[in-house]
Amino acid sequence: MPPGARRGGVGRRLLALVVALGVIVLSITIALVPAAGPSSAQGTAAHLTAAHLTAVHLAAATTVQSVRPATCSAGTCWVAVNVATLWVNPSDPRPVDRPALANPADPRAWIAAMTVAQKSWLVGRLETQALYGTKVTVIGHHGAGWTKVAIPGQPTNRDRRGYPGWVPTRQLTSTPLVTATTYAVVRWRAAWLWSSWSSRGMAGTRVMQVSYDTMLPVVHATSAYVEVTLIGGTQLALSRKVVALHVVGASWGATRAKVVSEAKRFLGLQYLWAGMSGFGYDCSGFTYSVYQAFGITLSRDADQQAVHGTPVALRSLLPGDLVFFRGSPAGPITHVGMYVGNGNMIDAPHTGAAVRIEPVSSFGIYAGARRYLSR
Repeated sequence: MPPGARRGGVGRRLLALVVALGVIVLSITIALVPAAGPSSAQGTAAHLTAAHLTAVHLAAATTVQSVRPATCSAGTCWVAVNVATLWVNPSDPRPVDRPALANPADPRAWIAAMTVAQKSWLVGRLETQALYGTKVTVIGHHGAGWTKVAIPGQPTNRDRRGYPGWVPTRQLTSTPLVTATTYAVVRWRAAWLWSSWSSRGMAGTRVMQVSYDTMLPVVHATSAYVEVTLIGGTQLALSRKVVALHVVGASWGATRAKVVSEAKRFLGLQYLWAGMSGFGYDCSGFTYSVYQAFGITLSRDADQQAVHGTPVALRSLLPGDLVFFRGSPAGPITHVGMYVGNGNMIDAPHTGAAVRIEPVSSFGIYAGARRYLSR
């Protein structure tokens, strides 16, 4: 090989390296999610910052240009973190709650760090939770850091616009997910999004852990992975085994047996007041989410789940029916479980306990049952 040819090859490789470095530097200026203010906590080592996420994305197979999602200020917005927690008052959060307030949020670390007493303190201070990509309606502001929203997808008699609560503004965006004909619905308690993938499965870096029931638009699916699009256009992938694929307009195929089987996935999961994710549920959040995974939207709270559907006598209960309880004979409905047969129900009972199967007769004052599935 002539000497000049070798120098020319080295020069071209150096030029390519400089160009690649320049692209990576440029990508760090692009954020996956809006930064309405400094994050109040750092994510765990497994979570990447928005800038890191975009840089990693360049190494993955993609044909879509990522853009910076817009900050939420008014009108319709979307949840931009894996789980957003809605509060009764913006002044309520404690230092231990910082992982739940950050972007990226870390609900697993938040729940793991709390004692039972600290979890009990949340009762009456949390409203509900919303998953990544959930549509919300802005109904108020508290300074620059907090936005009051209503969640249309969580029906309630408290507000016709949807379940209300305060959420850190940094966890919202006015940029929606793209629409698609097929969606990946997470069916494990939680699942990781990966930065790269191949025919053999996941590769690269674990980017964000999303909850059960999170729905993401599908770009491409194989038997090993499902490529999805995030808010802003970034494409990542999940393992095929952790999701169900749903074609828009097709039947979800819900049956009583399927919802009971789905509910049993969560046996042993710790209760969380206002919990609506695979990191922790309250009683009605648990029943809501299992039915929602099959395209059936229940009311958010137990007392309203008890006034819809078809009334069922105790002696006529079938698996999948919801059973309700009061704390006192004349009091409101305060608890819901799902009947699983043989006189038993599966439920998320209370702070300090886990999702379990127990006799219907073991919990409070029985207040009736409702059926939401006919088969």
